[in-house]
Amino acid sequence: MLGVVLAPLVHPIDRGMAVFGLAEYPLRTSSVRRRAEDAIFAVVVSIAIAYALDHMVVFIAGTTGFAEVGHALFLGLITFARVIALIAVSMLVWVPIGVWIGLNPRVSRLAQPVVQVLASFPANFLFPLITAVLGATGISLDGVGILLMALGAQWYILFNVIAGASATPNDLREAA
Repeated sequence: MLGVVLAPLVHPIDRGMAVFGLAEYPLRTSSVRRRAEDAIFAVVVSIAIAYALDHMVVFIAGTTGFAEVGHALFLGLITFARVIALIAVSMLVWVPIGVWIGLNPRVSRLAQPVVQVLASFPANFLFPLITAVLGATGISLDGVGILLMALGAQWYILFNVIAGASATPNDLREAA
C-alpha cells in the first residue's frame, strides 16, 4: 500500500538525483577536473584556516597573552599524564580479572548478567550521583576527580577483555 502511494514520487526524485549519478551508471569525471577541484578545495580550506589563525592570534595577543596559552598547554599535558597513568593502572587491575571471568565458564555464567546490566549504562551516567554524594559529604572534587576518570575507563577495559577472552576458541586455549 505504501508503494502505491509513493510510486508517483519515484520518477521525480530519480530525475532530481541524476546530477549525482546513478548506481548502475556512475557519474564519470575526468581526472584533470577532479585534481582541479581538489586543488581549489585545498586552497579554500587553507585560506579559511589562515583567516581563523590570524583572528586567534589577534584575540590572544589582545586579551590574555601567549603565556596563558603555554600555561593551559602545560595543564593539559598534566591532565594527559594523569589519564595515561589511570588507564595503565586500570589495565593492570581489570585485564587479569576480565581474562579470569572470560575464560572461566562458571564465573562467566554468574558475572555475565551483572556485566550486561553495567554495560548498558555508560559510566558518565553515574557522575552526577557521585558528584552529589561528594558534595553532600563535603569532599572536594580535586582529589576524587581521578576516581571519576577511573570509573569511566575501567568498565570499557573490563567489558572488552571479558568479550575477547570468552571469544577465544577452545583449540587456541588448549594449545596455549
